[in-house]
Amino acid sequence: MIMRPIQTEDREAWESLWQGYLDFYRTALRPEVTEQTWAALCDPSSTVHGLVAEHDHQLVGLAHMIMHATTWATRPSCYLEDL
Repeated sequence: MIMRPIQTEDREAWESLWQGYLDFYRTALRPEVTEQTWAALCDPSSTVHGLVAEHDHQLVGLAHMIMHATTWATRPSCYLEDL
């Protein structure tokens, strides 16, 4: 198993995993929200970062990290979404 940063060519496999994440939480998002999420994941200046788990050249997991300011520390905090 390899954990690596998300890449633009991961879009199709990522979207399948993302839909599984949404299904798990019994939620649906408008397509433009998914588009904005993907754009943020691919933007190096974004506070949203993505990792994928790859096994036998197939994506089998994802992790989204959202870095944000916090009132509990002087450094950013990380919110983790994973599947």
